[in-house]
Amino acid sequence: MAPSIEEVYSILRKWGIDNEPHSYTDLSVEYQQQTGKWLEPHGSWDNTLGVINNILAEINAPALSAVVIYKDGDEPGRSFWGSAPNVPERPQDDLVRLAEWNRILKDIKQYDWPELLP
Repeated sequence: MAPSIEEVYSILRKWGIDNEPHSYTDLSVEYQQQTGKWLEPHGSWDNTLGVINNILAEINAPALSAVVIYKDGDEPGRSFWGSAPNVPERPQDDLVRLAEWNRILKDIKQYDWPELLP
């Protein structure tokens, strides 16, 4: 069962406005609280997050899924990078990658997010 894009967007929108990255596990927990449906943190979210990024790229919005990170890490998963036109390919250099991710987070914080996914 694929996650609801609209429900996931509402979670990411809140996290983006708060400028607070959360783990894939947090996404699973919050999604279950919102919908009553549990989805495993590993492997359940990549496609839906990519779809959301592609929809947002069409309206020149930043890649909102940048707020979803590894539980034991400090950055988005490999599937984030290059997932949509608004997400560059994954920089190999750690400092460049973290700088790019932080730029995207800054753009997310400054964006006027619509209540509903366009």
